[in-house]
Amino acid sequence: MTARQTTSPKQRSTRPASTSTKESGDALAPPAPGATLEERRAWFSRVQAEARKGDPAADDLLRTLYETDHEARESMGDRARLTIRVWTVLSSGGCTPAEEVISAKVDALIESLAGPDAPPLERLLAQRAVACWLQVNYVEVLFAQGLAAEGGLAWKPLNEYQRWLDRSHNRFLRTLKVLAQVRALKLPAVQLNVAQQQVNVASGAHTASRLTTDRNTKGDPHA
Repeated sequence: MTARQTTSPKQRSTRPASTSTKESGDALAPPAPGATLEERRAWFSRVQAEARKGDPAADDLLRTLYETDHEARESMGDRARLTIRVWTVLSSGGCTPAEEVISAKVDALIESLAGPDAPPLERLLAQRAVACWLQVNYVEVLFAQGLAAEGGLAWKPLNEYQRWLDRSHNRFLRTLKVLAQVRALKLPAVQLNVAQQQVNVASGAHTASRLTTDRNTKGDPHA
């Protein structure tokens, strides 16, 4: 009878544990100084992934980041931004350059809808509107690709896409409507006496703009 060769438990577990530790250490290694924003975000995502696997070192690193790094804390706590990022990745189809272009467009849309000094409620609504905008266009692309595919779409998926598209579009329009209503509510009319004339203008930036115009045209009979 030939003796069967066996491997001790220590020998069986040594290599996988070593490999796992090395991979975890590589994922947790911070980006080099001067790393781009995308590189820092990618590293942060890797640390989160290791924490979800149960790596205690990743847990400790995340706690330290949340306590000391404002950007990391905002990234994790801002669920509206996280939603937008997920829709951005979906819309890009996994193409990094496309994701960067879409992200730039998203930031520009939020700023144009909310403005740099928007109150928190308006900024939240602007972010929600952009998330809805991403979703409705994502569904449009899927719908168009399905129609363009060989054989087109069968009746059932055609109706499902139409319902998804209608619901997404309605949410987008409702969000824009609420944003416009909230913005209108914060602009009460103000009476001002300018050049012996009573003028009704809105408060805030609109008041400053109107006052500047009136000041520049004061005394001009053709203004």
